[in-house]
Amino acid sequence: GFAKAALMEGCKVHVFEPDVDNFECAKRNTAVYSGVTLNRIGLYDQTTTLLFNVSNNPVESSILPPDTGGVKAVLKIQVSRIDDYCAQHKITEIDFLKVEAEGVEVEVINGIGNVVVNKVAVDCSPERQGESPFDEIESTLMGRGYQTMRRGWILFARLIS
Repeated sequence: GFAKAALMEGCKVHVFEPDVDNFECAKRNTAVYSGVTLNRIGLYDQTTTLLFNVSNNPVESSILPPDTGGVKAVLKIQVSRIDDYCAQHKITEIDFLKVEAEGVEVEVINGIGNVVVNKVAVDCSPERQGESPFDEIESTLMGRGYQTMRRGWILFARLIS
């Protein structure tokens, strides 16, 4: 949904979705738009292959065990650091990064490396063994020169230095 809204505004969008069914849904939802790059990989703090838990609940699939729905399959998936992906695709700056990674948001943020990201929104729901990564992610972003604001479980950050 977020990608579709950005595409409707004429933005270039890179989508990362390792779950097969959710990837196909993203493909259908963005098919009529130009400016979208769909990637059937995950984001992480390493560029490697990891095991991915496909949940019976389509919004719970994750590298971590799902909170609800149980595991219906375990797949090997490719994951990438954001900085590695950007180098490979000659992206020097990201205007807006939205992170919803079912518990591995800390790793995704750490994978930014030195890429300039102007604005960030991170879902910090308690999906990491029932704990929220809010404080850790906020501390990391503030240490990189971001001003932060919280709205519910979402951490918003804007680069100020």
